[in-house]
Amino acid sequence: MQKTRFQRALSYAGAMSGSRAFSAPFLVQIDVENMCNLSCIACWSNSPLLKEKRRHDSLSMDLGTFQSLSRDMGKMGVTRVELAGLGEPFLHPDIYEILECIGRSALYSTVVTNGTRIRTGSDVQRLCASGLNELQVSLWAGSEGAYVKTHPSPDGRSLENFARIVEALHEVRIEKRHGRTKLKINLVNIMMKLNADDIVNMAELATVLNVDKVIFREVSVFTETKQLSLEDNDKRIIRECAGKAEAIMERAGIVNNLEAFLRSFRPGAESKDDEEKTNGNLSDLPYKRRCMVGWNLCRIAVDGNVTPCCHCGFNMGNVKKASLHDIWYSEKYDALRRHMLADLDDSSFCEACVRSCAEPKNLRGSAVYRFLDKYYFTRYIDKRRRP
Repeated sequence: MQKTRFQRALSYAGAMSGSRAFSAPFLVQIDVENMCNLSCIACWSNSPLLKEKRRHDSLSMDLGTFQSLSRDMGKMGVTRVELAGLGEPFLHPDIYEILECIGRSALYSTVVTNGTRIRTGSDVQRLCASGLNELQVSLWAGSEGAYVKTHPSPDGRSLENFARIVEALHEVRIEKRHGRTKLKINLVNIMMKLNADDIVNMAELATVLNVDKVIFREVSVFTETKQLSLEDNDKRIIRECAGKAEAIMERAGIVNNLEAFLRSFRPGAESKDDEEKTNGNLSDLPYKRRCMVGWNLCRIAVDGNVTPCCHCGFNMGNVKKASLHDIWYSEKYDALRRHMLADLDDSSFCEACVRSCAEPKNLRGSAVYRFLDKYYFTRYIDKRRRP
């Protein structure tokens, strides 16, 4: 914990410098697999609602590259690693060797998965013994009906997939109960028009499976998937059912973000203070959020290319040609950090971003970053750039 606090202090100091990084990123997101076996309804790449699928080459990060990267992250002092990205991590042919590689390091590890490729029996046992810290399952449902709607399958396997996920998580629960693993299970529910009435079932399923955490997020849509957006009536249904759902999870001791999720229905509501000042519209505040991913996060694609985050296409280097350490502390990265702080009104910069701290409606970012953003960057960093 002390190391993490020290790293955070260095990160804040780097941001205050205006361009430099004085510590490793807290979180490194890694794509180990580009292919996915599902076509989730709200997927940015494979949704059946998309007229043109965003096809990706069938690539898997080779084990040797990952092992070298893992050693580099350990030496740098990276705190957390997350396997996620364009594809399903458990489609990787060496996924358990990758998990065991992370388990041998000091990195806190999370895998984001759809859960369908984890088989009961030997797969669950190997998963529990790998040293993985968190398994984050994108379920989007608490019932068979909601799962079928949010995970349509042309081969008719949606019900089978749902049953397989529940069965595998049930086995993990048994392993935890007998003290054979400390693996944490988080369920992620992307809330949309198709599952707005399923929130109580989500809470009840989480209780049955004895998961550690339930995360609720509002769906991010494109033009072709806009029909999935939560409308006023859908939000009303969620609000009416939220009390019962929260009570269910509270009795079971399940951590959840339901209260904060409900607050997010008010555009720009980042905190209660900001809600009161702006009637829920953060754009009315006399300052804007700058993007801080250049100090606390980076993403590595299957081919080894390093980008600031999953929404940003700037290629900062490749871990097959240079170490992550050299890329992270390079002048090219410093130049990007300067851009992140300076060009708040540049609509061409990270224009596809939906979560960055630069977004007026963003709910993310630590309290310290928000303080620096409001009281330091505006007064000092901006003044340095005035002619």
